[in-house]
Amino acid sequence: VGWGNMAPARRALYHSAAAAREDGMVSGCGPGELIYLGTYAAQWVNSCVRCAELEGSTDLLVDLEGPARRNIEALLACIKPDGRHHLPWSFVDWGYKQPAKDQLEPAVLAHVVAAVDAWDRWQKLLDRDGADEACRKKADSLRSIVRSAAAGDPESYHAAVLGERIGAVDRDAAVAVTLRQLLSSFPCNPAGKRLRDPTQASPAIATPYFTNYSIDLLLRAGKVDEAIEIWRKAWGWMLDGGATTWWEVFDERWSRC
Repeated sequence: VGWGNMAPARRALYHSAAAAREDGMVSGCGPGELIYLGTYAAQWVNSCVRCAELEGSTDLLVDLEGPARRNIEALLACIKPDGRHHLPWSFVDWGYKQPAKDQLEPAVLAHVVAAVDAWDRWQKLLDRDGADEACRKKADSLRSIVRSAAAGDPESYHAAVLGERIGAVDRDAAVAVTLRQLLSSFPCNPAGKRLRDPTQASPAIATPYFTNYSIDLLLRAGKVDEAIEIWRKAWGWMLDGGATTWWEVFDERWSRC
C-alpha cells in the first residue's frame, strides 16, 4: 500500500542481517542503533519471506539463507524445553504486562514459532524439504506450550491473537477477545483506559502497533465491517485531534511517528 518499490524494506532486512550479534541473532532495529530484540529478530524471518513473495523472486532468500539459519538457531537456543526463555528485550506491545519471572510468555513464544514456520516456508521456496526435523519438532513443542498457556488464560489479548496466528488458539475465541479488547479500550470507548507512558502495563490497553496483528485477525475471520468501524473510531480520533502522521499510541502526548 505504501510503496510500489520494495527496495527500502529489502535494504533494512540486509542491514539487520549485517548487524547480527555474535550468536547470529539479527539486529531488531536496523538500520540504526544496534538493538537486539528477540521478538523482532523472529519477525525478521517472516519479513524476508514476505518480501521475497511480494517481489516474486527468491534472490533475497538465497543471499540471506546463512544469516537466517544462524538467527533461528540463536532464537531457539534462548528457549528452554519447558518454554522459559532468556531472549533479549522481547517486545510484544506497549502496555503489555510481562508475567512474573520464570513464568511462560505465550505471546513471545508465538513469535518464535511463527519464525520457524516462516523458515520452513523459506526452505520450500528454495525447492528444499523445509526446515530440518529437529527445528520443526522444537517449534511444534513450543506451539503446544503456547496452546496450553493460552488456554489457561483465555482472556489474554496478546496470547490469543498471536496464538491464533500459529494455529494454537481457536480463531473464533481469538476474535471474541480482540473485539472485546479494542471496543472496550480508548479511543473506541471514550471512557476506556489510556496508556499514559511507556513504563505502564495494563491488560485493558489497546495500541495501534498491535492492531497490525489483531485487525489482520479480524479481516481474515471475515469481520470486515467491525475492522472498518474500529479504524473509523480509533484513527478517526487521531484525525479529529489534528494528526498529520499516525501517532505511536492512542495518546497525543507520546511520539507522533
